[in-house]
Amino acid sequence: MKTMCVFFDTEFTSINPHVDQALISVGLVTVDGREFYAELSDTWQKSMCSTFVLNTVLPLLDGGGARLVEAQVALLLREWIEGLGADEVVLASDAPQFDWHWIAEIFEYHDQWPQNLRRRPNRAYFRHPQHQDRFDLALTEYWQKNGERQHHALVDARSLRYAWHITNRKWRHLASGRIVLAAADKIMPRIADMAQEYFGEILEQVILHGSGAYPEKFREGNSDLDISIVLSDAHRNSLSFWDFVDLVNEQFPNGPWKKVDMVPNTRASIERRRNFELCYEGQVTRGIVYYDCGKDFIGEVLSYDAARADVVSKYISQAWRWVTLTTPNMESATWSACRSACRALHALLVNHEIDVSPRALRWNLPALYMAAVCLYPELETVRQFVYRLPENLAPFDYLDSPCDDLDIYDLKTTIRNRRQLIASSMKIVRRTEHILGLKVSGTSKSNRVLRKLEMDYKLRKLPVVD
Repeated sequence: MKTMCVFFDTEFTSINPHVDQALISVGLVTVDGREFYAELSDTWQKSMCSTFVLNTVLPLLDGGGARLVEAQVALLLREWIEGLGADEVVLASDAPQFDWHWIAEIFEYHDQWPQNLRRRPNRAYFRHPQHQDRFDLALTEYWQKNGERQHHALVDARSLRYAWHITNRKWRHLASGRIVLAAADKIMPRIADMAQEYFGEILEQVILHGSGAYPEKFREGNSDLDISIVLSDAHRNSLSFWDFVDLVNEQFPNGPWKKVDMVPNTRASIERRRNFELCYEGQVTRGIVYYDCGKDFIGEVLSYDAARADVVSKYISQAWRWVTLTTPNMESATWSACRSACRALHALLVNHEIDVSPRALRWNLPALYMAAVCLYPELETVRQFVYRLPENLAPFDYLDSPCDDLDIYDLKTTIRNRRQLIASSMKIVRRTEHILGLKVSGTSKSNRVLRKLEMDYKLRKLPVVD
């Protein structure tokens, strides 16, 4: 069933319920911009009008062909609503408690109720405070440009459509003054529409984050366009997601970005750490939402300190997982060892509330180490292991596909060399775990792998860091 929202507004003689009131004008506008406007000529007199209406509303009336008797308005408005081509039409106003009963009375008195009109209105508002703030800001922006026509019924209805459009599309740079990369803003509404069509009811949010949402951080040709597709929990790992990623990249192959990089998420995963902005999830929640299903989030949201501790533990766990899953024979083994060491140092820096997202620091192992050793002098014991890892491979982002240079590097090194590099990475991870007082590795696979590497390739002479 096709449902259409129509924004409407009315003007009437007085807001005082203790005096006779009468309808003066009515304006409606659909989401796609079709409009209806009429002024009633037989329901009111100037003597019935309040001072505000006399001074503000009446001077804005169009007059002429817009003036109709009430029976004509009822007939024409019914025909207009039924002709919209929707199975159900829902009228929405920012003040339905004042506006709706005039519409209902016109149709009921003249027996002209449209067959497809719902018999109760909607209020033009958003349940999520952040969305409502955007709606209010969009209204303010609209009236800054059209303030001289405020309290004209049709212009007021247009303002609701404008604010709804801005909020629903989440063009936050227009509503709140935030500036978005212009090229990204051109395609994001289309990507949001594609996501809605592709995922249907399981789609909850489409969020632009990263440097695309902050043009001053964007580096043309080097930065990715980072998009988070938030799906319901049960469908996060759907294989069809990657088909959608391919579809988007085929549709938008050209742009100032390196690539369109999309990641599936759930509301629970990003909202849990939203209070700590120095992690991925915190940055996603501060991105620009181009689509929101409108559902309220019900779940755990950690405090700032708890979220920071949770992120630190997660980073150490990731570092162990990455390095223990790495074998000397696997493709780009050195790259995996480097990213594991970087992730461990991320945990130390984030624990001190240092942002590790800047490109100069993000995956640059020597830079991360120099920053971390200033805060944790105990890291001096692993300096030799840090500089044993190849400096020129450390900066590569772990989300990027391994490039040819990485594979060539591994082909030029022996199995023994790569085992030594993996062991060095493990020692760095173990030392950071010890400094932070965490016990993520335990006596699990990580320890067994490290012992095997040391025994097989006579690395026992290297100092083992507990």
